[in-house]
Amino acid sequence: MESIKLTLSSYGPFEELELNLTPLTIITGPNVVGKSFLMRAVYAMLAPCRDGSLDVGAVVSRLCNSSVCDEPKCLNRVLRRGSQTLELRLEAWGYSRGLRYDSTTGTIELLRADCLSVESILVPGYRAYLTPLPYFYRSIVKPIPDLVELMRKYVDTMDRELKSLLESLPKEATDTVKGWVEELLKDIRRDIGTVVEAEDLRSYLKVLMKLAEVLDRFASILSNQGIERHDIEIAKASIWEQLHAQELLYFNPPVSTIATLVEPIVQRLVPEIEIEETSEAELGKVIASRVHGIIAEKLFPEVEHFNISLPGISKMPSNMPLLPASILHSYPLIVAIAYAETLSQKGVRTILIIEEPELGLDFRRQRLLAQHLVSAVKNAKGTLTVILSTHSTEMLISLTKEVTRRRMRKYAKVYEVIDGRVRRESIGRTGRVYVKHMFEELGEIYSDV
Repeated sequence: MESIKLTLSSYGPFEELELNLTPLTIITGPNVVGKSFLMRAVYAMLAPCRDGSLDVGAVVSRLCNSSVCDEPKCLNRVLRRGSQTLELRLEAWGYSRGLRYDSTTGTIELLRADCLSVESILVPGYRAYLTPLPYFYRSIVKPIPDLVELMRKYVDTMDRELKSLLESLPKEATDTVKGWVEELLKDIRRDIGTVVEAEDLRSYLKVLMKLAEVLDRFASILSNQGIERHDIEIAKASIWEQLHAQELLYFNPPVSTIATLVEPIVQRLVPEIEIEETSEAELGKVIASRVHGIIAEKLFPEVEHFNISLPGISKMPSNMPLLPASILHSYPLIVAIAYAETLSQKGVRTILIIEEPELGLDFRRQRLLAQHLVSAVKNAKGTLTVILSTHSTEMLISLTKEVTRRRMRKYAKVYEVIDGRVRRESIGRTGRVYVKHMFEELGEIYSDV
């Protein structure tokens, strides 16, 4: 269980920093202090190799949190204000990587670029189960079954929703706007025809981008015709939700397809690293079974009692509007955890990076999730590393208590980030940990009670 050493300078709010990340690393601190910067730095420096060399575009995209940004100038967004040179280094398992960016010349220099046998997964804090535009690397060409049929259903949904919205228009404007709508839908149907030639995520994204353009153009038309902007935005949100629910409601895809479609959540299901004698279908079945076990047996046993259908797992189509918000928030995280556990147990070294795992969970579920995460790290015996950030005292205390109970204190660390500095907090023999900002704030709150 070697630690990962991350060194960085002039990155985000940090001038100089060196971190040693253990198999379980907990990062906490107030809002907007740089926790997400640290998570992205680790994720970026674990970017995959392609054709035997480090994919610099993937490193930059991960650092800048953008799937379509691999230009050097994008790094100006994460360069510390007043600095000219950004540098990051990562050392782990005998491998080393380093990257330097000079803003004056706009050049990126690889200081060292060993290819790591690691699968890295990021579960961002802004996650949502259904996302308007999937976030993925442009090199992915994973086929999606029934893509053309799916996109036609999308257009039918748009057609129905837009025509319904037209009913709120004044009569004198209706004919003109209807003509525009028909032209826009005609353009979309023509573009969907091109998907037949390449049924992959690139085509899927292009069609979704086109749909987004149509919705924006249509919103402008409606706004010019006197429809309230608020009503238009509600209609757009409704259309997006229905478009993406089509995949889950009518096709009930396997977890592998879900993981591919909701790309901020699990970057890719099929790992860069080959797993011997394991097909994608077998991997999907194992992950689906594990997702069901975590949700139905540990975190939300109520799903069995209330006969709630889970997307990608249930034999009958899931009903998204009936899923509790807590499950919708947690589902992407559970898919990622199941994916990481499955890979690590098959001998693939896996890094799972999670922002705020407590989102949508009450105290009891936070404790159960903390127990599961610590258990997963211990059972993996060195092949799984979990790095997470949290604002929750319940999550923090549950993690440190479980770490102590399982005798894993030397494999866990807690870091507090404040004002561009990082301080390590020790975990006591009873699991006690003191995080200054967190408990000072609690003291202020409860002193008034």
